[in-house]
Amino acid sequence: MAFSRDILVIDDNEDDFELCERLLSKQSEGRYRLRHARSGNAGLAEIQVAEPDAILLDYSLPGAGGGELLAKIREKNAFLPVIMLTGQGNEAIAVKLLKAGAHDYMTKRSLSGQRLHTVISEALAESAQRAKQTEGAASSALVLIVDDSPEDRERCVRSLRQIASVNYSILEAGSGAAAQGLLKTNQPDCVLLDYSLPGRDGLDILRDLARDYPFLPVIMMTGHGNETIAVQAIKRGAQNYLVKSELSPNTLHGAIASAMDHGRLQQALREKEQALIESEERFALAASGASVGIWDWTDVEHDKEWWSPIFFQLLGYEDGAVAPSLQSFRRLLHPEDHERTFSAFKDHFEKRAPFKLEYRLKHRTKGYRWFLGSGQASWDESGRARRMTGSIMDIHDLKTTQATLEERTEKLERSNEELDHFAYIASHDLRAPLRGMDNVAKWIEDDLPTDADAGLYDKLRLLRGRVARMEQLLLDILAYSRAGRRESKPEEIDCSAVLREVVRWTAPPATFSVCEATQLPQICVSRTLLEQVLLNLISNAIKHHDRGSGEVRISYAQQGDFHEFIVEDDGPGIPPQYQERVFAMFQTLKSRDKVEGSGIGLAIVKKMVDAIGGSVTLESPVNERGSAFHVRLPMAQGPIVENEGASHDEGAARQSAAG
Repeated sequence: MAFSRDILVIDDNEDDFELCERLLSKQSEGRYRLRHARSGNAGLAEIQVAEPDAILLDYSLPGAGGGELLAKIREKNAFLPVIMLTGQGNEAIAVKLLKAGAHDYMTKRSLSGQRLHTVISEALAESAQRAKQTEGAASSALVLIVDDSPEDRERCVRSLRQIASVNYSILEAGSGAAAQGLLKTNQPDCVLLDYSLPGRDGLDILRDLARDYPFLPVIMMTGHGNETIAVQAIKRGAQNYLVKSELSPNTLHGAIASAMDHGRLQQALREKEQALIESEERFALAASGASVGIWDWTDVEHDKEWWSPIFFQLLGYEDGAVAPSLQSFRRLLHPEDHERTFSAFKDHFEKRAPFKLEYRLKHRTKGYRWFLGSGQASWDESGRARRMTGSIMDIHDLKTTQATLEERTEKLERSNEELDHFAYIASHDLRAPLRGMDNVAKWIEDDLPTDADAGLYDKLRLLRGRVARMEQLLLDILAYSRAGRRESKPEEIDCSAVLREVVRWTAPPATFSVCEATQLPQICVSRTLLEQVLLNLISNAIKHHDRGSGEVRISYAQQGDFHEFIVEDDGPGIPPQYQERVFAMFQTLKSRDKVEGSGIGLAIVKKMVDAIGGSVTLESPVNERGSAFHVRLPMAQGPIVENEGASHDEGAARQSAAG
C-alpha cells in the first residue's frame, strides 16, 4: 500500500539534502516529501510550524551541533523519530547519540536509497510502538531515587513533576541500605540509581537488585559519561544509563517509560518461558507415562528428523543409537507395511488426509512389533509440506490379545454351531423315539380288554406321563440353548394387550385371576421377549400355588433407564435358602410327581433378560406370603436379544412355560 511521508532534513550542506532527496525519490513503496532546514534554529522553527514524520539530522551543524539540537527536540517530543547523519563513522559518538534519544546513526558516504528507506521505516515503527505503550501504561508510577546528593534527587523530582501525562510518586533514599529498607515495604515501578554512592558503588547495589528483584527496572545515573561503566551497568541488569548533566524532563520520562516497558516485557517473556518449560515437562511426563515415542520430521525436504528417548526405548535402542531419519525408519519398517505406510504419508502431504495407521517396526532384540503411528504435518504458503510431527505407541500386546480373542471367538462360534446341531438332534431325532413309545403305549391301552386290571392302566398312564415329561424336557433344553441368541428390533407395544394375549395362552383355571395392579403403559421393547417373560412367570405362579384359588398381579414402574415389571402372586412364597436355586436349570422345589415341570422356565427368563443387560430379582415373602419377581429391561437403544426359538413356534414357547 502506497504512503506519503514528511521528512525534515536539518543539514547546512545543500548537496547532502539533494542526495537524500534523490535517494528517497527512487523508492517505489511510497512517496517522500522532504523539507530542508539549514540550521538548528531553522529546524526547530519548521517543527513548530508542522511536525514532520521523521527528522534526518546532521551531527556537524554549525554552532551548538546536532547533539545539542537532538536534546532540544527530545525535550519537546520524546517519540519523534530522529536519525543522525555524519560525514564519518565514530562509535563513541554513535553510542552517545543513541543514548540521547536518536533512533539510528548513519554515515553519509554509505547511504543508499533502500538502506535509508529501511532505517526511516524502522524508526517510525519503533516510535509508534513506544508511543502506544506509553499511552497504554498506567497514568501513575512510583519511582525510587537512590542518590546521596539531595540536589540531584531534587533535580530528578522537578523533572518528573513537569510530565503532565503521568502522575509520578517519589521515594528517596540516600544510600543502598536505605533503598533496601524501602524495598521491603514498597514496590516501585522503577529505580533511579546513582553510580557513585558512599560505601558501596551503584554496580554492587545493582547486582543485589537484579538478584532479589529480577523484573524491577533500574536506570543507572552518573555525573559524567563513561562508556566502560555504561557497559558494565547494562551487563548487570540496568535498563538504561543516563548522564545527570544531560537530563531533561522528557529524556528522564522517556527512559523511565522505556525501562518499565522493558521490565514488563522481560517478566512476560520469563513467564512464557517458564510456562513453556512446564508444558514441555508435562508433555514429556505424559509421553513417558503413556509409553509414547515422539518423532519430529523437522525438514521434510532434506530428511532431518528428531526422535525422543522413548522412541528409541520402544525399539530397544539407547538414545541416539540409530540416526533419526526417514531412511532409518524405512529400514526398521516391515517390508509388507512399506507400501501402505508411505502411501499414507503421500495422502497426508498431498490431500491432507489424516495420518493414523498400524504398522510393524523391528525391535533390536524382539523382532517385529506392532505400533500405532500418527502424525500431523504443517504446510507453507505454497501448500508444500515443510514439517511433520507424530508419535508411535507399542500395541503389540494388544494386537496379540485381539488375535487370541478372534481365535477364541471363532472357536466359540464353532461351538455354538455344534450346540445348534445338538439342539436340532434333541428337537427332532431324540423326540422321534419318544413319540414312538407314546404311540405304542396308547395302542396297548386301546387294545386292552375292558375288564383288564386297573393297575395295568395306571402303569401305562405313568409310562405315557414320563414320556411326555421327557419330551417337554427336550423342548425346554432347546429353548434354553437358544435363549438370548437372536436380535430383533424393539417396537412400540401396548403392554396391556400383550398381557391379555399371554393370559389367553396360559388359560388359568377359573379360580385364578391375572390382573394389572397398575395400568400398564405403551413402551418400546421387544414384544416376544416380554411375552416370554410374562408367560413363564405367570405360569410358574399358578403351577406352584398351594391353594385351589389365587391371584397374580402385574405392575409397572420406570426406574431410571429401565422398565421394571413386577409379577406378584399370593402363593406360599419361596424360602430364603432356595431363592438362588430357582434360577438354576432343572431346579424345582416340589417333586415332579406333584408338580409337572422341567425346572428350566426361570432359567430361560434370567438368561434372556441378562442377555440384554437387564436383571431379574426375587422378593419373597411379600406381606407374609407370596413372591414378587422384579424384571428390569433397559429402555430400547438398539436391537434386543431374544430367545431364538420363540418366534418359530408359539406353541413350543407356551409349552416351555410349563417348567
